[in-house]
Amino acid sequence: MSDLYMTTHHPIKNVQLLHNPNAGDKNHNKETLMQHIEDKGFRCSYSSIKEEGWEHVSDDIDMLAVASGDGAIRKVVRMLLNRAVKDKAFPIGIIPMGTANNIAKSLGAPIDMEQAIEVWTKGIIQKHDIGILTNVPEEEFFMEGVGYGIFPELMKQMKKRGKEKIEEPEEKLKATLKLLHELILNYEAVPCHIEVDGRQFAGKYILVEVMNTKAIGPNLALSDKAVPDDSVFEVVMVSDEQRQQLADYVLGKMNGNEEPPTLQMAQGAHIQIDWHGREMHVDDRFIEVKKSTVIGIELREKLISFILPERPTPGLSM
Repeated sequence: MSDLYMTTHHPIKNVQLLHNPNAGDKNHNKETLMQHIEDKGFRCSYSSIKEEGWEHVSDDIDMLAVASGDGAIRKVVRMLLNRAVKDKAFPIGIIPMGTANNIAKSLGAPIDMEQAIEVWTKGIIQKHDIGILTNVPEEEFFMEGVGYGIFPELMKQMKKRGKEKIEEPEEKLKATLKLLHELILNYEAVPCHIEVDGRQFAGKYILVEVMNTKAIGPNLALSDKAVPDDSVFEVVMVSDEQRQQLADYVLGKMNGNEEPPTLQMAQGAHIQIDWHGREMHVDDRFIEVKKSTVIGIELREKLISFILPERPTPGLSM
């Protein structure tokens, strides 16, 4: 059983704000964020993650407040994972400012800025599993998901067609879903062999995703069972035969109907994937490998701490 609801209280006084000044709107600038944090009784220091040296955190800091989207949260997690075992471990508080905010939603963190900061006053820590990768260039871990097929293709096509430059979140989400629907209908299925805790799966797929959150990409809920601290990953496999089912789900989502599809899935902590192609993604990063290779995924339990509501209500993610 997941201990998502088993909490540890951690009194917080000193907050280090790690801010992406390019994210959010005018209500999320440095001065406004610091004022809201200090109004809740915290002492707040500031670093922009766009500037050198943001990784240096004083030991008198009680928590790191990440004000940005999923990418910046991942950046901070990488920094914490790279710290020596003897170094102080800092819990993370989230002020969601991204387009999808998958990590915040999957953890049950409030999306509203005021509510997100209010959560820290109770100082409740919850843990997050991390996936450790082998044979993946320049990437050693993931938080949300890693996979092949239509999602890395979506990332590539969004950049190629200039749609990633759309600034208004709702417009960008609509454009992303429309392009995704097109790709699902036309993407050529690829041979793949998957091993999940010793169980074998093989076939031709348009999507293979190892998920640590309930949803990926443009808030697509592909797995209602994925919980970030339950000591297993959800492996979602969409074969050629399930192509239309996934396309119908995306079309329904475009029209305001949130009815997730029932897809082939497996649960496990030790995973190998042999995808006969060269494109993949790790969280929100597109990766093109030099040649097709078998990647390994190992789950590491509860490596990262977050400050979250005592009774989170995980939602759907990017």
